[in-house]
Amino acid sequence: MAKVPWLDTVTIPNANQNYVLLDLIQVADAAFNMRRSAAIGIQADKDAGAAVFFIGNAGMSGTKYGCSLVATQLYSIAFELNLIMLDDIHVRCTVAGQLLHLTLVTK
Repeated sequence: MAKVPWLDTVTIPNANQNYVLLDLIQVADAAFNMRRSAAIGIQADKDAGAAVFFIGNAGMSGTKYGCSLVATQLYSIAFELNLIMLDDIHVRCTVAGQLLHLTLVTK
């Protein structure tokens, strides 16, 4: 990853379907080659309306997840080392085509 912090937007293509965050990142930026991060910020788009975003691990659903976001809300987590596994984070949304804005920091 050449950019620190890495700042970009990913799109959740379909409603109520789980996506691996790393896969969405690599669609947005084909040059992205990191699996780990020290810090991550995930923000729901300001124009998301009534859409609800869910963040969790594999097997999450609309009722089983780690956290949920609505328009403009931000979820963030940080460690001293690159401990966050981007391919272990899954996202979904109740509305297709919604945007998530990401900030990633590696050390």
